[in-house]
Amino acid sequence: MSFHIALVIARLALVVAGLILVYISYQARKKIANKPPFVVLSVAFLLITLGAVIEGILSEFFQYSLVAAHTIEALITAVGFALVLYAIYVTKD
Repeated sequence: MSFHIALVIARLALVVAGLILVYISYQARKKIANKPPFVVLSVAFLLITLGAVIEGILSEFFQYSLVAAHTIEALITAVGFALVLYAIYVTKD
């Protein structure tokens, strides 16, 4: 198996896991009376997942260099993780 195929499979697994996390955090928000941390967590997990998708799209379809695509992915993922931290530490009751 080539590294390219392995990368595509790994990214697809990441997207599936990320979308499951988005769904679970969204459902938790609905069950716990629209608490802000769960809304923020949903957005955070969505950004983390989108980072991986955007990297693949930029490098495969728009011929961005791997460094440029990875930098954009890292920035989007960093924002997602910052939102996770925000949801955990800032929105405490």
